[in-house]
Amino acid sequence: SHPYKVRVLLYEKALKYLPGSYKLWYHYLNESVEFAQQLPVDNPKYEVINQLFERALIFMNKMPRIWINYCEFLIHQKFITKTRHTFDKALAALPVTQHDKIWEVYVEWGSSLALPDTAKRIMRRYLRFNPDYAEDYIEYLLKIKHLDEAATQLARVLNDDTFKSSKGKSHYQLWMKMCKLLSRNPDLITSIDCEAVIRHGLRKFTDEVGRLWIALADYFIRQALFDKARDIFEEALSLITTARDFTLIFDAYTKFEEQMITLMIEDEDDEDITEGMGKLYTADILKEFDQEDAEMQTQSKEDAEESEMNFKFYRLERLIERRPLLLSDTMLRQNPNNVFEWFKRVEIDPKNPAHVLKTYTQGCTEIDPQKAVGRPQDLWVACARYYEDNEEVENSRLVFHRATQVAFKTIEELSDVWAHWVEMELRLKNYTAARMVIKQPLSRRVTRKQDPTTTVQDRISTSLRLWCLHADLEETFGTVDSTKEAYTKMIDLRIATPLVVLNFGSYLEEKHYWEEAFRVYEKAVGAFDWPHVYDIWLVYLQTFIERYGGNKLERLRDLFEQVLKQCPKGMKQIFF
Repeated sequence: SHPYKVRVLLYEKALKYLPGSYKLWYHYLNESVEFAQQLPVDNPKYEVINQLFERALIFMNKMPRIWINYCEFLIHQKFITKTRHTFDKALAALPVTQHDKIWEVYVEWGSSLALPDTAKRIMRRYLRFNPDYAEDYIEYLLKIKHLDEAATQLARVLNDDTFKSSKGKSHYQLWMKMCKLLSRNPDLITSIDCEAVIRHGLRKFTDEVGRLWIALADYFIRQALFDKARDIFEEALSLITTARDFTLIFDAYTKFEEQMITLMIEDEDDEDITEGMGKLYTADILKEFDQEDAEMQTQSKEDAEESEMNFKFYRLERLIERRPLLLSDTMLRQNPNNVFEWFKRVEIDPKNPAHVLKTYTQGCTEIDPQKAVGRPQDLWVACARYYEDNEEVENSRLVFHRATQVAFKTIEELSDVWAHWVEMELRLKNYTAARMVIKQPLSRRVTRKQDPTTTVQDRISTSLRLWCLHADLEETFGTVDSTKEAYTKMIDLRIATPLVVLNFGSYLEEKHYWEEAFRVYEKAVGAFDWPHVYDIWLVYLQTFIERYGGNKLERLRDLFEQVLKQCPKGMKQIFF
């Protein structure tokens, strides 16, 4: 409640005896600052209080609060140089563990200055003390349009593998920020090679490269290097591996071509207006020139502009037409072993023989059957069928022959190729050739052992499907002996099923080879277990009874005793 002057005398008298008292100096300085803030900044009292702070710091030079209050008081007075020197003195006087308190005020004041060079020097010093401030410094540089230095600082951050964003940004987000900065300001950033930086990012971030390719193309577009930008778009479309990146790049490419056409149309309109104004202004002068030469020059210029415009439209139309093929290239780069994608590629232009055959050939060559997604043999069969449909039978046979030498993953895949080859010969009514084709895989030495050195070609002779097809062909086009040989070989190889045995027995019965049929059944009931042998026993007994009736009862009784002895209890009632 006492006047300020009275309290000043008390503070001065107390500090005369206790010059090292922090509380006295702290309250004395605070009251002085509050008193000065009621006065204009140019009042002489301000300088008196400045001197008071200087006196206090003789004893309180290790107290950061005193330094901060003094700096804030100088900031209020708009003293730039003196404030900066005071901050520097504070940093020199205080231990490094307390510097963060000074820097917080120092940097905030520096960023508020209308002197970019001074602010940058302050921030660069603080950056050495606190590297995490890098992102804030970059934001400040972008704010004041010092883009070249901002790009340099951002590159330094990206090259530091130990850097962690204080704002929670990922490394990819920082890369994208860098690429956008470089691509959108090619004339203002000269200290960094934009193309080299973006290409490094393409090698580093292989999952999301679409935006990086667009940024690189944008860099050349802003420099009016349009042909180079097209080369970048084409290069990107030939390297990307995801549909998402393809969509981004293709949309940007088409938009670029559309803008080029739009700009050309607008430029022509501007030229027409300019020419119209020029004709009104220079009508008398033009009369002095040869009218015929002027018309020829005008016509030549119009023809050149029309040709260029037509070429741009053609380039855009051609790009749109190529979209399905480019997308197919992308998906096949992602997984060249995807059989379905190869068939989709064929359907892009199914009426173009060159395209179809090139796709089939390329697919059959590039697919690894061990890693294939889908049925790899279908591609070979479709290729052969295409030649067959176009009456190129020899080429079709050549495709089948090459397909039979492919290292397929399973026997079923290879047997499918052989079966389709046989079916083709049957469609062409080359029955003898069909029988010869089916004998090729079945005549090989039987190999059952599964080891790394054994291929499907070594085990193809155990394919039930091919043996059944062989038996059907012999039944239809062969002799009785050749048919019996085919069925007997299946039973000897132990690949015959109960259905095969029943078919063999039925065939022998039709040819009246009853005893041979019974021997086949007898051999089969000893080879199969229950319940698989049930149908064979049933047919065997029924056929025997129909053939001999009441004759050979002793033999029939032995058969019933044999089946009743072997069959499960639940089935004995059927045979009784």
